[in-house]
Amino acid sequence: MMKKPQLLQNFSAFGLGCLLLGTLSGSALADPGKDSDSESSEPLLRPIKVVSTSGNVTNADALVEDHEGYATLTMVQGSPAPQIILDYGRDVGGLPFFDVTAVTGTPRLEAIYSEAQQWLFPTGDGSYPDGAEVNVSYVGNCGAASLSRVNTYSPSGPGLIISRLIQGGERFQALTLTTPGSVTLRRVGVRPTFVSPPTAGVGYFRSSDPALNEIWNLGASTLELNRVPARSLPPSWTSTSQGVDVKGSTFSVYQAGTAWSNYTASFDAQVVTNETGWMVYGDPIGGFRFVLAADNDTVGPPNTLRLTHPFVPGTLAQVPLPFDLKPGTWHRVRIIAGTTLQTYVDDELVMSLPIPGAGSFGFAGYDDTEGLFRNLLVSDASGNTLLQSTLTDSSILDAFTANTNSESALIDGAKRDRFVWSGDLAVSAPTLYYTSGASDAVAGSLRLHGSYQRSSGQVPGNLPPQLRPGLASGDAMPSTYYYSLSYSIYFVTTLYEYYLYTGDKDLVRWAWPVVQKDLAYVHNTTNAQHLVVTDASNDSDWHPHDQSKLTGTVTEFNALYYHSLRDAAQLAEAIGHEDVGAGYEAEAALVKNAINATLFDATTGLYDISDQLRGPVAQDANAMAVLFGVAHRDQRAAILQRLAAALDTANGPLAFSPGSTILSQIISPFISSFDAWARFENGDAVGALALIRTVWGHMRQGSPYYSGGVWEALAPDGSPATRESAGGTFASLAHGWASGPTSALSKYVLGVRPVQPGYRTWLIEPQTGDLTWAEGTVPTPYGPIAVRWQKTPQGLRLEINVPNGTSGSVGLPTSSSADSVADNGQLMQKGEKMTASSASGDTAGARPGYAYLANLGPGMHVIQVTGGDK
Repeated sequence: MMKKPQLLQNFSAFGLGCLLLGTLSGSALADPGKDSDSESSEPLLRPIKVVSTSGNVTNADALVEDHEGYATLTMVQGSPAPQIILDYGRDVGGLPFFDVTAVTGTPRLEAIYSEAQQWLFPTGDGSYPDGAEVNVSYVGNCGAASLSRVNTYSPSGPGLIISRLIQGGERFQALTLTTPGSVTLRRVGVRPTFVSPPTAGVGYFRSSDPALNEIWNLGASTLELNRVPARSLPPSWTSTSQGVDVKGSTFSVYQAGTAWSNYTASFDAQVVTNETGWMVYGDPIGGFRFVLAADNDTVGPPNTLRLTHPFVPGTLAQVPLPFDLKPGTWHRVRIIAGTTLQTYVDDELVMSLPIPGAGSFGFAGYDDTEGLFRNLLVSDASGNTLLQSTLTDSSILDAFTANTNSESALIDGAKRDRFVWSGDLAVSAPTLYYTSGASDAVAGSLRLHGSYQRSSGQVPGNLPPQLRPGLASGDAMPSTYYYSLSYSIYFVTTLYEYYLYTGDKDLVRWAWPVVQKDLAYVHNTTNAQHLVVTDASNDSDWHPHDQSKLTGTVTEFNALYYHSLRDAAQLAEAIGHEDVGAGYEAEAALVKNAINATLFDATTGLYDISDQLRGPVAQDANAMAVLFGVAHRDQRAAILQRLAAALDTANGPLAFSPGSTILSQIISPFISSFDAWARFENGDAVGALALIRTVWGHMRQGSPYYSGGVWEALAPDGSPATRESAGGTFASLAHGWASGPTSALSKYVLGVRPVQPGYRTWLIEPQTGDLTWAEGTVPTPYGPIAVRWQKTPQGLRLEINVPNGTSGSVGLPTSSSADSVADNGQLMQKGEKMTASSASGDTAGARPGYAYLANLGPGMHVIQVTGGDK
């Protein structure tokens, strides 16, 4: 994940003083729906129980699913505010929904959201306070989400209130009134932005261990919260005939303007409700936000212009307007962004601040606000037009990433950051292949990233899902998207795995030029030993708060590079570029030799973090070296044993040496996924399952932080990572990059994987570990593969049902020559279908202790192993 940006250091130079306004309620001003039919047939996720009530509340249980009646919150001046805390049982996501049946007085209804009850107050699990609220994310207004975890509504009578912006992942919701009056509610809930259609081919997994079954489901549920089908996200802004309508807690900037400096922006602005705003020196992360307040503003000081920043609490500057600003009136605004920031309203200078800088221009708002903007003109110091629009055409929303998403995608977290991160796909994409099978979300993510490759060859590490491919060149896009060499590499490895599971050669052909340029970019960073060398411009990784420690020849980055070269060779062969593929294979061999020669410590028997950081042990470097085949075959088991000895705690392996003052002290489900995969690949199913039970066991029901999803990171005590160790944010409790056990249990315990792309041929090679039985299905382009195995007194019994148009091999854990194997009652003899080789016929690729039935056709096979390993 990205780190919080460096904040400007010259705020104190303003000499203006900062007025701390206090945090008000957050994002997503709701629009009461035009449809007043509260019996809407659209799906609605409702709370399952009332946690508590306080103050003047009646019949709160009416808001729980399967209950009827009316709940009323009443506030009297001078009395405690009424409050209802609701529990949805697990993370849900979508548009908050309120069915209001009666209102008295002028109450303001406030809804607070959090994934964990411990984080619910006072402002939900937001992360960064600015002038008027607490932002959820540090990467901008992403995924059409409300930036705040506090929504405020001003109901005036009966009707439906449906938020315009998404609350992406929340289990708990607190309802209260902040001004006197009463509100009666018949229903509250969350309307999903999309509902997965029922599909017969969706995967599942069950086994003799209920803990593993639950963990598999946690990952599958997380992916559905993080999958965004094309055009499923609501636009953050609305294009109207009057101009762009900006409501609620949202900001976004013109994407191709983040290198601008010394420019003038002019536009017409109208405050519709309370106040409205715009951003200067902006990028997707934030910028300076000007807020223009009407004379009846209830969110901030009325009839003022104030300056805030998304990552700085309080107000940086505030001045009164020299006139009375009535809501519903148009005013001409001009911003001169040069050595100073000058703001003119109706040709009168209102604010001038000594803030030089560079960055784009955009629009912004706080909760319970609405503004209209039209006739935008941005020009440089020479008068050349940089951007001009009437702001009445909906296409302008794409330029600001404020429209719906044109591509299906996988975002990182349901709550935050709701961006498409290339590194996260290394874990979340395999989860999707074994659960919903909705591979279009991976294809869309790849198309999005590939379309914004820079001329240097670097592929962006993160992008908002609303960004439309081809909007501008990669070189024109914000530099905040291009921060990591390792995340650029993941584009290649994710593309290859996508091709392996889907057989989609068309996407490979489209992406092939991107692959070649990407690998050329990485190659240009290598030294004479063919090892990647990182510096401060590209060393950020999955733990960005340690970014400055990852310069030089980093083992993890080089293991990824080796892996990507080998994957690229396979892609080259698939589309007829065998000569290019051979070159990649040759380069990979050089990289592998150099890693082992310079980064493996024969004394410790482990790989060093880098040539500049030797001694501390890193889970990522060693797990990836084993998983990707960098480590010599005869050393892999010992490396994994030493790794566990160096890092294991009662709550799971630390990502880096315990007690290290150099690198973060966290338990990473992301990297532990690679660790578990490496153990399975090396035949240590018992060790892999133990790792899964330990790390992901903290996330199961009964945990005080249970969300029904998998968590972004853990503290050493097994609770979600602290804000200090997560870059200042609350940990995400539904994070796709933590879902590795889901694919692992299907791929290794059920044993199902593709051999030829798209499952034209397959391998079923179950690793039984300490389990007595397992069953499940795996979706494929040809239809589901169903597997059930069970240890019986006679031996292993395996039942499989495979789809038409496919064939494959079954690997059986039996090595004794006295064992017998029968397929559908027919005894198999060596020399018939039974071999000692892998599915590809390669004896070197066979798993030790396994024999293989080759060339099995579609349909049902009941295979009984008698004797041997039971």
